[in-house]
Amino acid sequence: MPFLDKNGITYYNPQVADWRPELMELEANAKNNADILFFVIDDQTRATASMVEVAYLAGRRRKMVLVMRSFQKNASVAGEVLSEKEQKELQKSRDDLSTVVKALGIPVFADVQAGLDEIRKQVKSNDAKENVTITANTRGIGSICEAAHRIGLGDPLVLRVKDIPKDAVIDGMKMTPTAVKDYN
Repeated sequence: MPFLDKNGITYYNPQVADWRPELMELEANAKNNADILFFVIDDQTRATASMVEVAYLAGRRRKMVLVMRSFQKNASVAGEVLSEKEQKELQKSRDDLSTVVKALGIPVFADVQAGLDEIRKQVKSNDAKENVTITANTRGIGSICEAAHRIGLGDPLVLRVKDIPKDAVIDGMKMTPTAVKDYN
């Protein structure tokens, strides 16, 4: 994939000319160790297994970028014209999957280049660890919750939390000993 090579992004491409069963383990290891998964569900295949896999991995909260193309009228797969009913069912499945993964914060694109641009953006953001500092002059609960959420998502983050001193004054009010204990 020239775009990924050009941008110094390592990847595993499961699309090979000479597929054999022993490649399944290699692909599974690559997916398990990937920081970001990239799926392209095009209009040239039914992609039923890929859609199930995307739904499963999204449910596991894996970080991914999805490209999904809609079927055009009278679409064909492997030279076989899809019936109107099958095409509608496949398209509804794609639309439902798109809704589900978007609700989980997974970006969905109709264009491969847009998906690749998102991969590049995410890789660059992964490379730059963000610092979040909670200082002694703020309660910082919102920042701590946001940091906890992002750490849970696997975002690289450096979190620095400083204890609130016993004599802290926040928003013009001296904090009680119980509040200081609760926040620390």
